[in-house]
Amino acid sequence: MIAQSLEPTDTVLSICNDYLSATTTRKFPATAIVQAIQQGGRRTLTASAVDALARSRQQLSQMDDRPWESALALGLLDTLVPSAVGGQTGAGYAGYLALPVLQAAATQPQAWGQPDTYGRLASALVADTLEFEQQAATTDLRLRATRIRHLSRLLAELGEQTHAIISAHAVLGTLSQRERDALRFSVLPVSTLRHEYLFLRILQFFELTFVTVNHELAAASIALIAGEVGAAAVHLSSAAKRLRRAQRGWPALATLQPAAFHQFRDYTTGSSALQSHAYKLMEAYCRRPSEERLMSRAYHDIPAIRDKIQAGRIITLSDTLRNVNRLSTADVETVAALAHSARRLDEVYLAWKRSHYSLAGRLIGSRPGTGHTEGVSYLQLNLDEHLFDADVLELLRQRTGPGHVVEAGRT
Repeated sequence: MIAQSLEPTDTVLSICNDYLSATTTRKFPATAIVQAIQQGGRRTLTASAVDALARSRQQLSQMDDRPWESALALGLLDTLVPSAVGGQTGAGYAGYLALPVLQAAATQPQAWGQPDTYGRLASALVADTLEFEQQAATTDLRLRATRIRHLSRLLAELGEQTHAIISAHAVLGTLSQRERDALRFSVLPVSTLRHEYLFLRILQFFELTFVTVNHELAAASIALIAGEVGAAAVHLSSAAKRLRRAQRGWPALATLQPAAFHQFRDYTTGSSALQSHAYKLMEAYCRRPSEERLMSRAYHDIPAIRDKIQAGRIITLSDTLRNVNRLSTADVETVAALAHSARRLDEVYLAWKRSHYSLAGRLIGSRPGTGHTEGVSYLQLNLDEHLFDADVLELLRQRTGPGHVVEAGRT
């Protein structure tokens, strides 16, 4: 059950006040803040504690010299400042998942989610979840064994060792101190229920995957504009493979039971996957949403993405793929590989939505969504919408035949 004590908020308030009253500049006590929140859950934070966190953030942000410890602390405070007042998390989906903390794990802001660093952080998130489940004190040994099995398979697949056993401890042992701290600081649940740990980590893993897929999609679009069809095929193939591998996270997430899920879900109202910038950007990179969808609840909480689309600042892959018939410099096999990779990505995208819909139906039933939608019925409305425009899918179908089921390049 969720702890009822408000002691953690008093601890947070005391820690911040000590930091603010110090006569000399010192490192922000991020570890103590995280421990206090993990003890009682973010839902226990009062307005006075959040205000103290906000003042601490202001003071920390004014430091001229910011070592990586301060960057992580700022990520932590960015996550918490608009947080749990009145029993709800007000930081949105990115805040609930502590994405500012995970982004601070990268040495440079632009490095977050880059394809060449994806495997390291993705494996770390899954390994940390696996280790947590292995060490969890529980009487439900069957549930724990099931979770461990699914997480182990996911970890192995991320390491491209499908039939090997990969030690979570070994994966975590390769991390730098900065990465270890980011991992530790990014678990900021609203409750003390252990099942929320799995929920948070898998959704963080999904978000990281979307960001990396977007890097691949942007690179594919640039390559197509430059006429580099082979390179575009490699990027689209890599995007499809990453999303397909990430789908192994759904079986682990499906071990959540409705009763346990609702013990913490009710405190996340206002924080919904509907607000995922990365997921919406993934869709926008492939096709322009209709004006009706742009003005719907789907984009209500992410106006920055909506404005970018409406201003025409995104050249979609559907637009660039329409030129495939004019790619006279590319040989038939290369164009076929491009078409196959795009179609494969579309198939994986549809499968992803079906997995989401199926799990949401089991966990929340007829209840409304935390993003102020109708919930499962909202997901059903868009279940069969493809990633690419219909005419582009037909063009891709014509360009792939029985002899052209070859995927391009790297993973």
